[in-house]
Amino acid sequence: MLLLNTGRILLAINLLLLAIGVLKWTTLNTALKTFWSYLLAVVLYNFIEQGFIWSVTHYTNFWRPFLKEFQIGDTNFLNILSREIDYIILGIYYSKVLHGVYSKLILAISIALFGTALCVYFWVDGFRTFGNVNATINRLFLVIIPTFHLWFLNKSAPVLNLSKNSYFLISVGLLIPNLFGLFLSFVGDKINQTDFILFVQLSLVRNALSAIGLLLFAYAFYQSKYIKYLPKFV
Repeated sequence: MLLLNTGRILLAINLLLLAIGVLKWTTLNTALKTFWSYLLAVVLYNFIEQGFIWSVTHYTNFWRPFLKEFQIGDTNFLNILSREIDYIILGIYYSKVLHGVYSKLILAISIALFGTALCVYFWVDGFRTFGNVNATINRLFLVIIPTFHLWFLNKSAPVLNLSKNSYFLISVGLLIPNLFGLFLSFVGDKINQTDFILFVQLSLVRNALSAIGLLLFAYAFYQSKYIKYLPKFV
């Protein structure tokens, strides 16, 4: 129940974040509007998942033949949507933030991962499970891409204080929860089997880090007025 409540809190923060983006819309450039679209897609995915649960709960007889035919017992089959959202929209976002060969490379990797995820979904992990291969690839993507951007920023001559650089704030906001999530993806199943209380505690830590990430995104939108002082690509 506690995990469910924290999940609802994260959704509420995400909705507030979208509202902040709307209020600051005139100061958002194309890259930040793309990232806002990413957050919107994440929220819509959550609504689709919750809508499916609600529909199955209230119209069980309608859904039963389909669930039986495809042997679906949970919402794991929907995970592919969130992963494809990561690859496509975040790929487009970082291709706009970076430049030259880096931009093209990230876009090419994102498109390749989009196709790879579908193949793994149907023929490796299977669509009925959370998926070990797809989950690991997705976490690696969400860790490596922002890390690469931060490395790129470190190489560049500073133009703004980092606290005013929306791109920096977004990369840190992505990196913090997903780095911990990557760790949890390797040890989570074993901990869940041997010490469920510890697993719940670690899951709460992950949700807390996700909340910190969302707050950094909100601050990135708030600081978007400074984007005009940055070079086209930073």
